[in-house]
Amino acid sequence: AENLTGEIMSKAAPIETSQVKEIPLDKLTPHPKNDQIFKIEGEAYFDELMQDMKKNGQIVPILVDKNHKILAGHNRYKVAKHLKWKTIKAQVVTSDIKNETDELKLMLSEQLFRRQFGPADRIKVYQLAFPNLADRVLVVKGGAKARGENSYAVTANMIAEKTGIPLTTVARDLHGFKKTVEELRGLGVKNKPVAKGN
Repeated sequence: AENLTGEIMSKAAPIETSQVKEIPLDKLTPHPKNDQIFKIEGEAYFDELMQDMKKNGQIVPILVDKNHKILAGHNRYKVAKHLKWKTIKAQVVTSDIKNETDELKLMLSEQLFRRQFGPADRIKVYQLAFPNLADRVLVVKGGAKARGENSYAVTANMIAEKTGIPLTTVARDLHGFKKTVEELRGLGVKNKPVAKGN
């Protein structure tokens, strides 16, 4: 089995955080792309997490940026709201988050510790990072440079750089993705989402 988390973390700069502190729930903002990147857990998961947090309290703090936007811990945040807690344990990232790419890498590295992240989940991340991914990846296969479309094309290297996911994993995912897109287009299916998360 591949160790995506280890590979991403070994390539990323160390994450500096504050000590654990209590932050009022009403001061926190869920990350707007969390539900696009990660699957929404089912009712059974939330019931189990709620029972655990009722019994044991919050064991793992959530992770937020300097503006209190949640980077990791959305489910714990939702359960805490449901339990009508006033505050939640959190660590604030004190490292510089320079841009959306840094933020995405941070979210992925933190989430991969707790979630099973398969090819369909990663394709959703790639599509979020590179809109119209199906068209842009296929352009490369057809010789984008010769047609002057290279600024629109997306390569595995570009995706690996932006997401922090290892190049070999991205290349394998894109191979399967392109094959699926080509098969769907061969059947006359166009502009239909190819990878849907559970």
